[in-house]
Amino acid sequence: PTTTQASSVRVPWIMFHGDSDPVVPASQSFAFQQLLISLGVANQRITYPTNLHNLHQDQAINTSMLTNYRAWLQTYGVLP
Repeated sequence: PTTTQASSVRVPWIMFHGDSDPVVPASQSFAFQQLLISLGVANQRITYPTNLHNLHQDQAINTSMLTNYRAWLQTYGVLP
């Protein structure tokens, strides 16, 4: 998102990113994370050593993402 769009985020946010993503540079999710931090928004950014944009296409990464996402949802009371 643009800085203006991202500035309105106030809910906990988790993001997953390939560190060599050819579509969306990892620097963009890092900048978004820094903005969330500056706004005091709880967040987590998990990167994977891959050039995939669609991370779910790698079974090991997909499993990791689902595990981390479930833990995130539990941490913020969405799941028991």
